Parts: sequence; C-alpha cells; structure tokens
Amino acid sequence: MMRGKVLAVLCAACAVLAPLASAHVYTHAQRLARVEHAARAAPTWTQSSFQQLVDHTNPSLGTFSQRYYVVADHWRAPDGPIVVSVAGEAPQNSPDGIGDEMEVVAQQNGAVVLTPEHRFFGESLPFKDLTTEHLRYLTVAQVLEDLAYFINYYQNLVWTQYNTTTRNKVLVMGGSYAGMIVSNMRQVHPEIVDAAWSSSGVVDAVMNFTEFDIQVGMSAGQKCAEVIREASDQIEALLANPSQNKALKASFNATGMSDDDFMWMLSDAETLPLQYGHWNDLCDPMIDAFDAGDDIVSAFAKFCLATFYPNYCGTVGPYLYSDAVMQETAISDAAAQRAWWWMVCNELAYAQTYPGEQGLRSPRITLEWHGAKCDSVFGFGVWPPDTAGFNEKYGAKRPNVTAVAYLNASQDPWQWSGIRRSFSEDTMVHLMVGTDVGHCRDLHGKVDNDPRDVLQARAEAERFIAAVLGTTK
Repeated sequence: MMRGKVLAVLCAACAVLAPLASAHVYTHAQRLARVEHAARAAPTWTQSSFQQLVDHTNPSLGTFSQRYYVVADHWRAPDGPIVVSVAGEAPQNSPDGIGDEMEVVAQQNGAVVLTPEHRFFGESLPFKDLTTEHLRYLTVAQVLEDLAYFINYYQNLVWTQYNTTTRNKVLVMGGSYAGMIVSNMRQVHPEIVDAAWSSSGVVDAVMNFTEFDIQVGMSAGQKCAEVIREASDQIEALLANPSQNKALKASFNATGMSDDDFMWMLSDAETLPLQYGHWNDLCDPMIDAFDAGDDIVSAFAKFCLATFYPNYCGTVGPYLYSDAVMQETAISDAAAQRAWWWMVCNELAYAQTYPGEQGLRSPRITLEWHGAKCDSVFGFGVWPPDTAGFNEKYGAKRPNVTAVAYLNASQDPWQWSGIRRSFSEDTMVHLMVGTDVGHCRDLHGKVDNDPRDVLQARAEAERFIAAVLGTTK
C-alpha cells in the first residue's frame, strides 16, 4: 500500500492510538506526533504486510498478518544494508526512518529502513482477542524468531526483485524493551544480524527493581523529590479518611479507582516525566506551588489532568491502571497495556517497587503487590516469572555478543537494567550524561538543544556501526 492510500487509515488511528505505561522509546504524545509527521514528511514510505508464523515451534498453527513499513529513499539498492528498526510494545502506526536516528544511519550507510510491528500490538494480531491462553504466544523467544523470519522474507524479496543472491548486511536498532530485543537478536541470530544499536536496552530482567525508584528520586533532585514525597503523604492521609477519599479521587478524575490502583497510577505520574528527561513538566509546577504556599495535592492533580494523562495515558486516562481495564480481553484502546503487563508478569518482571524513603512511589507498591496484580489480571500461575532463567539464557548485562552499541542515559531509571560499563572490546558502551538526558534520547531526531554528550554518543555509535557494516568512507 503506498503512502497516499494509507493516510486515511493513519488519521483514523490517531484518535485511538493505544496508550502505554511501560518502557518505550516514545511517550504516548510523542508517538501521536510521529504519526502526524510521517503523514506529511519526506522521505516517501510504504506500508505492507506479510504472513508471520503464530508459533515458530509449531508452524502447523498457521500464520497472521504482520504489518511493516519500508523507507527506501536512501537505499543503495540492491547491495546496501538493511536497517530493521524493531518496534516495541505499542502499535506501530507510522514508519521509523523519518526524522530520527534511524534515518541518519540510513543516509550514512545507504540503507533501507524496515519497521515490522510487534506481535500482539496494533494491527499485527495473531488472535482476535488477548485471552491468557492466546497471550502465551507472546514471548521474547517468539519475537526473536519473528524478526529472523521477517528478515529472511525481505531478503528473498530483494533477491527476487534484483535477480541476485548476495546477502545484505543487517543492522537492528531498538530502544528500551526493543533495545533488549536487538541485543538478544545479535546473540541468537548472528548469521542474520551483523550489528545492533541498543538504546536504553533493558537487558537485565530484574525481579525486584528497587534501583528504578531510587534513580527517580535522584533525577528529581532534592527539593522536587521532597515536595512529591510530601504530596504523596498527604494523599495517603486523604485516602485513609472515608469522608475525603471520594473527593480526592474526583479531583484527579479517577472516581471509582481502588486505592492501590490510584497510588500506582500516581507513582507513574511521578516517574515517567523524569524517565523521559521532562523534569520541568513535573517539578516546576510542584515546586512553584510549594514555594507559594499553595495546596501541593491540588497542584499534583492539575499536573495529572493537564500533562500526565494526555501525554502518557491517552484516551483511557487514569483508568489505564485499573484492574477492570487490564482484565479486558477484547481489542481496545487499552490492549497494549494488557499485552505489556503479560510480558512482565510472565517473563520479564521489571517490578518497580517501593525502595524505602529514598524513592518517590507509594509504600503500597511492593513485590507482593505486583504478584497480586498479575494474579488479578491473568489468573494464578503466571507470576512469578523465571527471571534468573531468562537472564542466564540471554546473558543480562554480560551477553555473549559482538558488534553491539549500547547507549544509556544518566537521568533514566531504566539504566540500572541496562549496560552502563564496557564488558568487551568488540562492543561499544556509552552512558550519556546530562541534566535532561532521558530514556532513548539517542534515537530521537537531532534538535538544537541536544546536550554535547548525546551528540558525542550518537557520533561514536555511528562510526562503530559503519565500521561493522563496512561502509566507512
């Protein structure tokens, strides 16, 4: 399907682009903006689909339609490299390779950029619902084989179209969860994948992730963190008062939420802006209210309504965090949240728990709380995941790989499940340092106020990748 024909589909998708509270390259609002940008920007691109296997261990179960995008304006056909931008845990309603680091790499190396949508997200659905039985086909192992199957499929298209048998070199790029996938892909399929760029890759499946919230407190800074802790304490006191509980939740447009789900939602409201390097969005209004002697709980509610819900939660709002929404097995605006939580409950954990007074999130959010949430949403027997086995299989912070660039960010709490220090001469590791350097900053398009270390990290990774691909001039 050509670009012009798909515009109507994309515009319709803008209104219902699924929100997501997880480890992703972009916020909900940023993903919406990328859809709008792709609808009007050069280079040109196409959208297509192919038949992917439902179960790579049992092909007899059949196939499903997997959506993918192609940006070929910079491709030195037919021998130029293939860049596979690995979509993460969200609908992929626009191509990568336009106005981002993937486009820069394509320009530098004469590459085509392919973006296959992740199974169980967007239009790439193996089944018509998200029952627990069907979600058992959503695993990292299946995703890795999806990518291998797709790369081989596209390689055969090139061979057929250009009457050649030369294998194109392949670079896989991804951020956050997808950054873990590309690292694992290089380990599992080195015969297909020549190099990988892992941005904020969460390679270590941490069970009890207390380091996450400790970093959130550090990234907030002493004053902002103390104001947020005080607001949280006041909110807990209001929740404990039956005469004030309902009015409090109404002020956050969260009427009917359980106390635990409400505090979980607020924990993400305290976390996600800092994760993405948007300190001012959260800390400016909270500190201003505190300094003025205003009600900091009201200031927090205003922040949630004006910034957190629209930028991070989408049309579902705070109810994205409720059991009732996450238990829904039909395909809906919140389907991505259920699919992501299956992945963490079943395999990855990343349980962001209360670490004590150094953190910001509610003391309610314990490891036991995470287990109870998984039991409530998916039934007993899914939690706990075997994170030790997962890490042994893929190597966690010491994977058995070469030719992988690992970039992390100093303000990002996810850095503590990533690779921050060099472990091999055959890989590249760079921790980007700066006051607003957040999650996956290196994959975003270049802007005028990019910190110096972000620019240096991108340039270092670009040289490293070009050397591996053999395109260094």
